[in-house]
Amino acid sequence: MGSNLITLYRNELYEKVWTVPMSTLCKAYQLSDNGLRKICKKMSIPCPPAGYWAKIQHGQKVPRQHLPTAGLNTLCEYKLYVQEPKTEVITELSQGEKAPKKQLLDVKIIDNLRDPHYLIKLHKIAQNGTDQESYEKRLWMGIDKKSENRALILLNNIFNALEIRRISVFRKPRNEKGMVDVKHEGCAISLSLMEKQSRQKAANPTDWHKHDLVFNGKLEIQISPYLGSDIKTVFLDTDTKKIEDFIPEIVSNIIWGFPYLKEQKDLAEIRQKQEWELQEKKWQEEKRLKEEQRKYDVLKKLASSYSDYIQIRNLLDYISRQFISQINENEDLKDWLNWAVETNEENNEIKDLGFLKNFEKPKSRWSY
Repeated sequence: MGSNLITLYRNELYEKVWTVPMSTLCKAYQLSDNGLRKICKKMSIPCPPAGYWAKIQHGQKVPRQHLPTAGLNTLCEYKLYVQEPKTEVITELSQGEKAPKKQLLDVKIIDNLRDPHYLIKLHKIAQNGTDQESYEKRLWMGIDKKSENRALILLNNIFNALEIRRISVFRKPRNEKGMVDVKHEGCAISLSLMEKQSRQKAANPTDWHKHDLVFNGKLEIQISPYLGSDIKTVFLDTDTKKIEDFIPEIVSNIIWGFPYLKEQKDLAEIRQKQEWELQEKKWQEEKRLKEEQRKYDVLKKLASSYSDYIQIRNLLDYISRQFISQINENEDLKDWLNWAVETNEENNEIKDLGFLKNFEKPKSRWSY
């Protein structure tokens, strides 16, 4: 049996730890209760105290411990190998009860196109046009001409049901995946419609072309992206049910999918913000270390310069004592000695506190 590498994100794991009992959650990651607690400790994630879930089951409101702000050394991601097949995290209610089945929304079904949605109306008008503008106004469906009227009635019911609930529907360009985008609160769900195809023996078969793919009249609707394990995203005609029977479920699942997308979007923004904050801290720390190194180099250079100054001064003192009689008799030697003393003093970098300017942070060359 193989294994999969998964990534546990700090914010997501914190939410799961305070939503699902640890004894249940650990099974999803094929860990022991204690093993999952150790991971939480490494990531600075507080865990529910003893008795927390008992109080929740009895209807008590117990406040969560807040997730501490991630520090420079806080582990925000944890890589974990799990055996195949990878199981989804069990999303129980915090009270330990099964989630009640959602009631499908009431959708009015109309079996005609007397008052079509504006996208349906534009599509029908564009069918008669041959210019580029008409071409772009069509709804791109992978269906046979015989199924088009049925498909438009189906879409008309879905679009109107969404618009009534103040959820906007937009046609997608042909070069993008999907037919329309359904948008709400900054999130988008893509809707596609197509007709299934069957293989039939070719009318004029050859060695390299023995079968044709022909439309079989069975329609399929796909919703994307993934909206959680409890939301169905593929609907199609079956031998016992037409896709029209699924219209209330299609509309309901699209609407129920937005909270999931919003949650995922918020989590992604939180992760991105944390990554930016960590990157900023890393940059600041690198700048600090670089500046500390620069000042230390200045200090070493100053020490080396002072050491040279002391050695030259001692040398000149020795010459003055050792050759005092010759110096008094030789003007050139006296002048040289005076020059050497003055030059050494002038090159002394710590004759006053001006040397401290070397330790100040240099101004950016781009500052004005």
